[in-house]
Amino acid sequence: MKNIVQLKNYISEYCVRNKNDESIPVYSVTNDMGFCTDYFNKEVASKDKTTYKIVPRGFFAYNPSRINVGSVDWQRQEDRVIVSPLYVVFKVSPMLDQQYLLYYLKSEITLNYIRAYATGSVRDNLKFRTLQEFPINLCSIEEQRDIVKKLDFVDSLITARREQLAKLDELVKSRFIEMFGTTGKQVPLTEYVWFQEGPGVRSVDFVDEGTILLTGSNINDNAISFGHKSDRHISEELATGKYAHFMCDKDDILVVSSAIDPDKFDKKVVLVDVDDKYCLNTGIIRFKPNKQYLTIGYFREFLKTDYFKRQVSSEMRGIAQMHFGPSHLKQMTILLPDSIERQVEFEVFVQQTDKSKFEIQKSLEKLETLKKALMQKYFG
Repeated sequence: MKNIVQLKNYISEYCVRNKNDESIPVYSVTNDMGFCTDYFNKEVASKDKTTYKIVPRGFFAYNPSRINVGSVDWQRQEDRVIVSPLYVVFKVSPMLDQQYLLYYLKSEITLNYIRAYATGSVRDNLKFRTLQEFPINLCSIEEQRDIVKKLDFVDSLITARREQLAKLDELVKSRFIEMFGTTGKQVPLTEYVWFQEGPGVRSVDFVDEGTILLTGSNINDNAISFGHKSDRHISEELATGKYAHFMCDKDDILVVSSAIDPDKFDKKVVLVDVDDKYCLNTGIIRFKPNKQYLTIGYFREFLKTDYFKRQVSSEMRGIAQMHFGPSHLKQMTILLPDSIERQVEFEVFVQQTDKSKFEIQKSLEKLETLKKALMQKYFG
């Protein structure tokens, strides 16, 4: 039986600043890593940290403008850390398990609350007093911890599958370097590869159902995924007419070219390996290598190499979110191996690895579906 209560009875804001400028570690909170030191250490080395907020062990902190993407966590790394003055810090009643609350805050129902109630003209901003009004199912502390154990177990399996996928990716990279290194004849990319950017489909052409319109949000971790808030479709009439020239073919290689993090560029490369029809949109470039000189497997992996990424970085425009386009690609070169046979040998290896990845990916998707179902059961 559910016991729905408001959070305000179990969480309270904690606003203690580092007024004495103590030497306390500076942390940030991200969706992927939770509390971490990677973001601010270099930046705040010479800054005045007396306004920074103290977060004791066991207390929560969140970025009010990024909690909608999961930038919230409870501090379990050190006795005390400090975070940016922009953060909200709060403590939790002993009747509410921290990890149980964290799962609640990252659940889809809570993210929907945040989207509905956050305010702001540029970025959504969740005030603490708004968070306090959110409802939560408060079962006994023993039941909360039992739920946490179940979700932690599923999370551990999800992490294990992702690590397996990452190891297979590293295996392919290692084999690529072993077989091709950084040698080869430097030739203009345009002479051996055809490429095309999406047309920039207008919003008036969007429909609720139809042909999938690919955007950058659909390509992550070298895979095409859907179910995003930003997913778009166009009618079959437009797909076979006005935008027919921008329909993807099997074995096209897609690269996200707009609003990307250079450090994650190699995760934004994907092979279209199914017969489903997708239409390109702006911000994605598709490539077709000349198969007389380049195999699909070789070229796909080449796009992830440091050699190519350095060229992309030198051509990219932007600060926080960078982009490049066909005009930049015209200036780039590719390393052309001496032997097509070696490329074929590498491609066979990649295909075998892809089969293993496919099975692991299916298992991962089942686990993620299970976690969503459990989260809905406990917090929906």
